[in-house]
Amino acid sequence: MSRMGPCGPSTEIHYDHRGTYNDPSKVNQDFGSVVEIWNLVFMQYNRTEKGTLERLPLAHVVDTGAGLERLTAVMNGKISNYDTDLFSPIFHTIQRATGIPAYTGSFQSELDLSYRILADHIRATTVALSDGILPQTNIKIRRLIHRSLSLIETYFLPKVESETDITDFLSDVVDSVSTTISHAYPEIEKMKDETAEILENEVHRYITSRKNKSTNHDLIPPMLSVDFPALARIKTAEIEAVKTSGIIDAQTAFKWYDAYGVTDEATNELSISLNLRFDREGFQTEMDRVKKVFREEIAQQMMSSVESVFIRKIESLLSLYNPHISGGVFETKLEAKEDSIQIEWVFDHDGDPVEEVSPEDTSYWVVLNRTMFFPGNASIVADVGTIELENDRHVSIKDVKQLPSGWILHLITDIPEIGVRRKAEIVGFMIDQERRIGRGLSYNVMYHLKHWLKLNFGVVRFNEEFVSWDHIKLEVTILNGELSQTYLRKCEEHIRKHRLPVVLGKKVWKQNGVYQLQFTTGEKANASLNFGKEVLTVVTDLKELMTASEQNYATTRNNIKEHVDHLHDCIHNNEMSLPHEVYLKAEKIINEAERLIEKNEVLFETARIANELREISQLGPLFVVERFESDVEFTSLVKVTRVVGRKPNLIVVQSPDGYVQARCSIPEEMASEEFSAEKWMKYLVDELGRGIYQAPKGQDPKLVVNLKRVRVPNLTEKVTKGLEAVRNFVTKTKLVETRETFSLTKQTNE
Repeated sequence: MSRMGPCGPSTEIHYDHRGTYNDPSKVNQDFGSVVEIWNLVFMQYNRTEKGTLERLPLAHVVDTGAGLERLTAVMNGKISNYDTDLFSPIFHTIQRATGIPAYTGSFQSELDLSYRILADHIRATTVALSDGILPQTNIKIRRLIHRSLSLIETYFLPKVESETDITDFLSDVVDSVSTTISHAYPEIEKMKDETAEILENEVHRYITSRKNKSTNHDLIPPMLSVDFPALARIKTAEIEAVKTSGIIDAQTAFKWYDAYGVTDEATNELSISLNLRFDREGFQTEMDRVKKVFREEIAQQMMSSVESVFIRKIESLLSLYNPHISGGVFETKLEAKEDSIQIEWVFDHDGDPVEEVSPEDTSYWVVLNRTMFFPGNASIVADVGTIELENDRHVSIKDVKQLPSGWILHLITDIPEIGVRRKAEIVGFMIDQERRIGRGLSYNVMYHLKHWLKLNFGVVRFNEEFVSWDHIKLEVTILNGELSQTYLRKCEEHIRKHRLPVVLGKKVWKQNGVYQLQFTTGEKANASLNFGKEVLTVVTDLKELMTASEQNYATTRNNIKEHVDHLHDCIHNNEMSLPHEVYLKAEKIINEAERLIEKNEVLFETARIANELREISQLGPLFVVERFESDVEFTSLVKVTRVVGRKPNLIVVQSPDGYVQARCSIPEEMASEEFSAEKWMKYLVDELGRGIYQAPKGQDPKLVVNLKRVRVPNLTEKVTKGLEAVRNFVTKTKLVETRETFSLTKQTNE
């Protein structure tokens, strides 16, 4: 057991295959004929962080586990698990299908070892696939399959290249696995066709990847990259470094694990492939240290979690009662009985029982002896509503959930002035029927959605799901194919044929065929469709405005911005769900419009500032030093400053949100060691207190430099001081005798 958490005394049952011997000295000594077949831990305590033991509320729990293969060996009178009837039919099938020598049970024979590994791998794979796991979402299962295929190619079907032959062989072995354990695990027989399809898909993937070279770097063998994709993330220089040193040390291995997700198994396989030494022991030591810290943190979080303490307290109190006798049972219809309906228990948010609650108390959890409120969980939303007490008193039910032991808790709020006591009689239930009916419709939508997905994609796996009164969420994994927008449109049509309003509200593709879907249902779906039509009208209008802007942007500028803002509000509306197709169209046109606005705003502002500069330049100043305000981020100010001709100029553009950029240029005949664009810009930057300025690529910093856009606190004040310093610099260098030779209209107006 771990250092913290549930624990208790344990007992182990060992079996001595030698028969009449009574030799306890061989127990737990790795002696082949004396094996542990059963282990029981009597969970009575919780070990705290300080090492003290606390009594658990449910002290009758027993953690028990027996080894199926070891028990079978005892029943079959065999010492080795592989000599039992769990494995012998599989070995027989392999031998019959391949024609190779039969399994002899030798632990020195390489062929017999391959028999055992292949049988073990196929058994594990068959059970896992039948249990709903897909290789694309579980790398360990994919590795088992690929290693099985490697064994088949090496020992069992070395001359076969056909995918069909390998697939047929695997199907025969799966059949034999089904024969041995399907009576206990009927899912194996039921899922056999899907298992065959999944394996066929993996065989094709394996054969294809074997023919292709590694797409990352040639230092890692292609099949190793397939089995352990994380290896491909390691930098080539790091691979070359360990090849040079001849060792993958613990520090390097842990770095790969931490940075790239490379497991010790993957590192070990890489070391074998590259003929390197791997300090696996050192790596494991570091891993154990990290895992210990992690386990203790998790255990501490679990033990200190409010909900965990809450549940433990209530379960401990109610452990002596049966919810099906003492109350807490959900009934779809309550008929008149001798016993009245009443509040059986009342608990505060710490899980402590109380006798009475008052209006000052915001909310409490209650248990009724019988209830019509349906409890919710992580997969379905609960009922809400009101319960009526005697004397025309009412309390609201805001949430309902069921504890692991079966008790149903109701969260009550809106407590009446005279309060609520334990054992108070309930006169009636008023359940939110709109919510309940909506949940029923959503449940039917979920059913038809799953049915349609299986019908169209064959092998699918449903992961997380949630049914609410106005929407459903489903995470689904698809073995083959892509859940495109076209398919989802057909899915909506299929569900609507059953008179169920539904709209796809969201689709997120994660990876490896995993999709997260969210559908709006019920009346909200109808509202969503109408909302979608309104948004599409705005999208169409915006497209027309964008087309018109090509002729004259100035006249359509404000309208385009208004439409973009409106669409932004629509797609981020928390009150109304937008159909996914409409959302995608709106998002696309918004992006296009924003690019158009950005492009034209730069042109618009460039023209505006250039026109103002041209007018200023025509007034005849020898030097042009100006500041402008603009929301636009210019990639370059060269087009702006070009209008001043060969006059020395320093142009500053600042934005209302505190960003500034600048350009300084002087004619070549005026440049000197004393006066240059670089020195001139320095006076501005010194006052700003920050900023990077340099010449454009390939140009002389004496003639031109740009100040990169930078955010500066108290910008206006600092720019004013900076431009004053710029003007003083020119005066001090005696290039001009009076300040009137400057263009400083922006500064004198400050």
